[in-house]
This record gives sequence, structure tokens and C-alpha cells, in this order.
Amino acid sequence: MSLPPAAVALVARQVKQLTAAPFAGVRYVPSDSLETVLADVDGPAGTPYAGGVFRVRLSLGADFPAAPPKGAARARGDARACGAPLTRAFPPPQASS
Repeated sequence: MSLPPAAVALVARQVKQLTAAPFAGVRYVPSDSLETVLADVDGPAGTPYAGGVFRVRLSLGADFPAAPPKGAARARGDARACGAPLTRAFPPPQASS
């Protein structure tokens, strides 16, 4: 799968902006392809995630930017607090009746 030329230009421009003026606690991590965007995100102070570093991966599909990227996160450091707080904050959807 490959990104359309307009999407490649958009992602390249946004990566350049992010590396020139990064968000606090977020570090861009170069990858082999613009179809995969990686970043390390620091756990916020005062939360169970403080002190952790979370690798975020966004996978951009051929229909990007019309469709959102698919995302995943992986913890490094002390990630013991990850599962339960996330499950409480984002419970699985319930079937509506």
C-alpha cells in the first residue's frame, strides 16, 4: 500500500513542522516510511503514567487524510499502571438495544 502523492507531501510537511517545533513531551522517531509515523510520548506528571515513555505508531492508509490513521501505543519504562486506567477511561463499547 502506498500513500497518494498529495498525502506524502502533507505528511512530509507535518513531520518537518513537528521536528522544528516539537510538542512538550513528544519526540518524533524516524521510520523507514512516511506510511508509519512514530513518536515517543512522556507520561504526564501527576498521573499513573508519569515516568513512562510510550511509543506511538500511526499507520497511514491509502485513503489518508480522508480516513484517520490506525494507532497503537507501546510502553517503555514503568508501564505497570497502563492497563487498568486505560480500561476504566475507555471501556469497550456496549451493544445498544
